[in-house]
Amino acid sequence: MILIKEVGAQMDEPIIVKQSAKGTFLFSLGALVLAVLSLFLVLVDVRTFATGSRIFQNPTVYVIVKVAAVIGVVFFGYAFFYLVKRAKQGKAILVVDENGVTDNSSSVSFGFIPWGDIDEVRVDAVFGNNCIELLLNNEQEYLDKLSGLKKQAILANKKMGYPAVCITLNSTGADPHALLPGIQKKLEAAKAKA
Repeated sequence: MILIKEVGAQMDEPIIVKQSAKGTFLFSLGALVLAVLSLFLVLVDVRTFATGSRIFQNPTVYVIVKVAAVIGVVFFGYAFFYLVKRAKQGKAILVVDENGVTDNSSSVSFGFIPWGDIDEVRVDAVFGNNCIELLLNNEQEYLDKLSGLKKQAILANKKMGYPAVCITLNSTGADPHALLPGIQKKLEAAKAKA
């Protein structure tokens, strides 16, 4: 279900974007297929399938394929269970109200971010997908609160030139460009109150 308040809605009405059951199902199905394929590569000796190819007979290539397959099982297996859990929860991916922005779009999202911490809202392509980006005035404070893989993933995105907060709406069917004016109006209204 997608619930998107009109972009021109009154300022006191929140913008709520919920995940699409179809989108989440397709993403989780894709993760499951890739996890199973990776598991297949872990369990099967690829050298027996590639008898005519000398590259798979190379021991180094064989080890690289096995390591990549194990990583694939872990990554795509985690993605599958994460997406199934998220679909069962049915919570909103994005909530924009008079207090700020609540981002639940990914496993590396920050959750609630008040308007006072946001300098700019824009849409930009991240890995070929249009995302809503929030530029924070105190980004390092948010990063300092994180630990482990979540922090490493966000730092890796920053090294590639992306901001810490990239809200992806791929599983919702919502267009970030259509939402941007409404979010920017709420940011401007919050700045005017401050």
